[in-house]
Amino acid sequence: MNTKIINVIIMLFSLWLTSTASAVTFQLKAGTKNLTMPDGTTVTMWGFGLLSGAITIPGPLLTVPPGDTTLTISLKNNLAQPISLVIPGQTTTLTPGTFLDAKGRQRVRSFTQETAQNQTKTYTWTNVRPGTYTYFSGTQPAVQVQMGLYGAVKKDAASNQAYSGIAYDQEVILFYSEIDPYLHLRVKQGKYGPGKVLTSTINYQPKYFLINGQPYSSGQTPIPAGTQGQTTLIRFLNMGLKTHVPTLNGLYMRLMAEDGNLYPYPRDQYSVMLAAGKTIDALLTPDQGGTYALYDRRLDLTNNKSSPGGMLTYLDFTIPAAAATTGSSGGLVSIVQTKYTSKNLLLVQATCETDPNTATLVAEAHFGNTLEPLGTLLYKDNLGIYQRYFQNIMTSPDRVTVTCEPSNNTDTKPVPFKQ
Repeated sequence: MNTKIINVIIMLFSLWLTSTASAVTFQLKAGTKNLTMPDGTTVTMWGFGLLSGAITIPGPLLTVPPGDTTLTISLKNNLAQPISLVIPGQTTTLTPGTFLDAKGRQRVRSFTQETAQNQTKTYTWTNVRPGTYTYFSGTQPAVQVQMGLYGAVKKDAASNQAYSGIAYDQEVILFYSEIDPYLHLRVKQGKYGPGKVLTSTINYQPKYFLINGQPYSSGQTPIPAGTQGQTTLIRFLNMGLKTHVPTLNGLYMRLMAEDGNLYPYPRDQYSVMLAAGKTIDALLTPDQGGTYALYDRRLDLTNNKSSPGGMLTYLDFTIPAAAATTGSSGGLVSIVQTKYTSKNLLLVQATCETDPNTATLVAEAHFGNTLEPLGTLLYKDNLGIYQRYFQNIMTSPDRVTVTCEPSNNTDTKPVPFKQ
């Protein structure tokens, strides 16, 4: 074969490898989904899903690999209304869609090209920057975003680096949103729009307040958020139509970036001003493990007027095995169970690798940053463990520490806990 031809083939193959390595493609679909609220109310939502998967609220997390610079999304629309896709903060060419209103005036309906019912269209962004971003429908966004057409996009600068030089060990994504069930009902009935029963979202009145697609309900499992002593990246996103203020009880966060833009100077805060459409990246390195409450300081903490509910969740930071015991090699203590009951009783059970005639196990309760003594555990010979029901504990502690004396080995576990 001619040498020039071989060189051309090699060059074209190299270009193909380069273009493939620098681009990522996702296939999405839009459709309907019913969400059931804690009070039993069913709300019809619109949402996104992977082409081969289910519709979710929020839509699938789209992760752009650090080395990729181009993001392409193929969107299939299974809804009766035209929709579109935009990602504020990322580069693309927008082609706004317009219409003539009743007075013959040209009005903008969509920020970019629309995908009609049963059609599939492609949206592309180039020079994709690191950070945390939202994607959502750019068509009539006031109503379509409220209906659930939104999701998150993230890109790291490098492996476990949110931005260049900003490293983290774990990450948590917290997506805030709201639901006005009356608006959703009118959209479902086809009674939303000009000249209909409901004409806009001006009188928007949300009744349900969600984190990661669900409002809080009693007994909800805490979110695994990392490990004591390691750095967790929290990606806050708000696709509600109102401002919320996530507030972390007992810990400070270091706010690093907003809408994918690094702050000139990080901010150490325990709360975040999260406006509608906003994303904020924060770092957190807890010096103590345990479970910490995260709630909306604006008190959107109800499920259709019922409390507790709404924008409340708990972040759980595990304690490394090496940190579970301290002191001498003898008398290792291990908490078996912690449980708080509705009768203001706190059960603590533990074991200790030493002679029960010489060991004393003492329990303490953590309420946020406050440590309160509980008392001595009693040895149950038939069970081979130490335990006690502590009475008149008016609220559940975040965690419990048990110390084995005289070795001074300790173990700390959240409440509730069971091996």
